[in-house]
Amino acid sequence: MAVRIPFQPAPLERLSFFRRELELTDEALAALAPYAETFAARAPQLADFLYAEFERFAQTKLLLDRETEPGRLHKSWEHWFEAMWTHPGEDKFVSMLWHAGRIHVALGIDQRFVNLAFGHARRFCHDLLDQLVPKAEQAALRRTVDALMDFCLLVETDSFVSGTQRCDNEVMMGITHQLRNPLTIIGGNARRIGKSGVECPAVDEASAAIFEEAMRIERMLGNVSTYTDLLHAKAELTACELAPAVDAALDRLRSELNGDLSSAYAPEVELDPDMPRVHVDPRHLAAMCYHLIKNGLQAMDPKRPWLRITSTTIEATSGFLA
Repeated sequence: MAVRIPFQPAPLERLSFFRRELELTDEALAALAPYAETFAARAPQLADFLYAEFERFAQTKLLLDRETEPGRLHKSWEHWFEAMWTHPGEDKFVSMLWHAGRIHVALGIDQRFVNLAFGHARRFCHDLLDQLVPKAEQAALRRTVDALMDFCLLVETDSFVSGTQRCDNEVMMGITHQLRNPLTIIGGNARRIGKSGVECPAVDEASAAIFEEAMRIERMLGNVSTYTDLLHAKAELTACELAPAVDAALDRLRSELNGDLSSAYAPEVELDPDMPRVHVDPRHLAAMCYHLIKNGLQAMDPKRPWLRITSTTIEATSGFLA
């Protein structure tokens, strides 16, 4: 079964980062030009090669056998291989790679098989280099071809991750939305029963328990919304003071616990004075402090309410804080 993925233009500015890091400059790509047509002409062989490889696996063979248009995947592989040699530096080529990754999400293709396909394609290119390029030029061209293959894989992986996260977010947001209405009704009715004036301790106790559980689930849904918002938003890193973030989380928990975070529950706070600031998105830091401390409070032995919040540098990875 395929999932319909909403159209999203390729984030060309972000993807250009991969190109720069892999040093796929115009000069490097121009070195491929003398061999572009010769290699592009081998596109049908590459497609045959990949077809033969993926006929061997049950998951990928299923896709090959169920093509809505026989040979469509073969044509797609040919088109990609031709474009990689003839138009590697164009935005149109990058967009094609990006949308291929979205299609993989829609079809539910395991990304590991996509990685495997690029591995086979890389080996195919290396064989062509050995056959068609003079030995004196092979080393330099091999580096560029490897960088180009890495770029293709990074773009498709970026697309796959983005598409998968978006699907996961939409599922979680949909569940959250569907649960809020019945929770409101349950909580409202529980409160109404509790205020009905009926003299029955058992009814009062049951309505209070129902209302409290409804509120607990409501808070959980709020946490899910926070998580999806943070996951979807672009991180904006800046230097943040750690101590105020911890204090803010404790203040928030005190208000939620109706003052139960009193002297008996007051955590010990011992933060590393040599690293008072962290480079992080303030929203991420606030959410992390709140949920970590809350988790500690929930796991705490109520008979021995003791909690310590510490920070210390990590010896194995200098510059990071635990």
